[in-house]
Amino acid sequence: MLQAAIVIFLVGSVLCGLAQNIPQLALFRGIQGVGGGGLMAMAFAIIGDVVSPRQRGRYTGYLGAVFAYAQEHQPEIQAELAVLNRSGQRFDDDLLRETCRLNDPEALARSHRVYLTLARIGTGHEYPGVNWVKGWYQRNLTIFVNLTRIATAPDDRILVIYGAGHIPLLTQFIRESGVIDLEPAERYLREENADI
Repeated sequence: MLQAAIVIFLVGSVLCGLAQNIPQLALFRGIQGVGGGGLMAMAFAIIGDVVSPRQRGRYTGYLGAVFAYAQEHQPEIQAELAVLNRSGQRFDDDLLRETCRLNDPEALARSHRVYLTLARIGTGHEYPGVNWVKGWYQRNLTIFVNLTRIATAPDDRILVIYGAGHIPLLTQFIRESGVIDLEPAERYLREENADI
């Protein structure tokens, strides 16, 4: 079952990359979501098989605990997250225009603000939000380090395609490191440069 979920997720991901318009992308994201849902369900099933009952809660409860904490102690942050999630949910039928909109600096800042808002969950000496968000930062640092390891010659070019949530951090890490020159996608996404 896990292998089937992985295959469905990967097929959906490839189809998303081949989408020609937003309805196709939405359909293919649905396929990808079915695979992703299977991955999550199977991951919990595998944890149930591999991890002792005494330790299962630790492995499955971190994210749930963060949101439960926010709901109980800081409902204003949970409400703020709901507004942030809804604020970017309009879609354009033109794939190029939609890609430009999603890569707009304001949209990227809004995406990153979700993680900064999550980090604020907690009171006193309790930091459940920070503990969850640090994994996100670690993932982005790992991606950055892997990019630096892939580029072995000064004239190497690497095309990096990641979700909008990664772009603010990866851009910051790349620019501040001075190791890699960043060529933002916006230049190539504009309609007048479609032939580049």
